[in-house]
Amino acid sequence: MEQLLSVVGWIVYGGVVLYAFSGLLFIFRAARTGGTITQMGLFQGALAVPCAVAFGVADWNKLHLLWVVPVGFLASFTPLGRGIGHMVGLITALVFGRAGR
Repeated sequence: MEQLLSVVGWIVYGGVVLYAFSGLLFIFRAARTGGTITQMGLFQGALAVPCAVAFGVADWNKLHLLWVVPVGFLASFTPLGRGIGHMVGLITALVFGRAGR
C-alpha cells in the first residue's frame, strides 16, 4: 500500500510540474506579445512553481499536493490572492519592459 501511495504522489507531483511549466510558458508568451493575463492566473502560476520546486527538493510526501494545490486555487479568488497576482504581473511587466496595467 505504501508503494501505491508513493506512485500516486509522484503522479500528482508530475501533474503539478506540468501545470507549473505550462503556466510559465503561457505567462511569458502573453507578456511578450502584450496578451491578457488574469491576476488569479498569475497567483496560481506563482504558487505552482514554488510548490514544484519545494516538493522536488525537500523530502516531503508528495500526496500533500492533493490539498496544497486546491487551497492555493481557492486562495487565488481572495483579495490577497488577487493582490499577489497583481504584484507578480508588475514584476513580469518590468522583466519584459512593458508598463504595468
